[in-house]
Amino acid sequence: MFSKKLLSVVIVTLFLSQGVYAADNKLSDYQSGFYVGVLGGYQRISIDWGGDVTYQPAGGVAYRFGDYVTRSDDKGKIAGKLFLGYSFCPYFSIDTGYTYYPNNKLSATVAIPGEAPDSFSFKYAIHTIDLMPKFTLPLEKISYALAGWNLYGKFGPVLAVTVLSNNSNGELTGGTYGVKPAYALGIGYNFTDHFGVDFSWSGIFSRDKLLDSIITAHRGSKTAVKYVPSVMLFGVSLTYKF
Repeated sequence: MFSKKLLSVVIVTLFLSQGVYAADNKLSDYQSGFYVGVLGGYQRISIDWGGDVTYQPAGGVAYRFGDYVTRSDDKGKIAGKLFLGYSFCPYFSIDTGYTYYPNNKLSATVAIPGEAPDSFSFKYAIHTIDLMPKFTLPLEKISYALAGWNLYGKFGPVLAVTVLSNNSNGELTGGTYGVKPAYALGIGYNFTDHFGVDFSWSGIFSRDKLLDSIITAHRGSKTAVKYVPSVMLFGVSLTYKF
């Protein structure tokens, strides 16, 4: 009930403030400058367990490793981001940000016929730093009634660091890092020349397979989890432009 009331207040505030923005702000008055912001939202991890990975014992028949692994995961958490950028014009900006995706729990049990079962359970957090150009379409260009609203897209590289913790099996260690492609799509509203809010869908693309690390550990070699998952983040951000 509270969330519905809060959403109603936000919607009414946006539409009431639209008239003020339209009267006091024009694209022709736009000034370039730095901006900072904070984002919070719900993350969704997309885990590629790599069930198509095969293994062939010496003198044996090859089999799909994923057929002998049971697994579970906890993929949904609240994530947060801090970002800084520079707006060159109403249509183009560049920003960088730090995002924290908190601990996600994963577990797997390898039970190959003729071998002793091997269980793995651990948590991992993801820390990312991105650098992305931002392309913005002010909807005022379509209709002056939409003054203050905008659509945007961002695409660029992200450095992702995966940190392992609470590991129940000493054969898995530490974590890993990698550079992956990232994206963000959103709709925003500027209350004034300085304050704005936006709603976004962002994420990381990755083709890493988690079983690559677990297979190595199961075969008897201590290994780091060389895995950065794909991530989606649905968030709301507040921005202040200097």
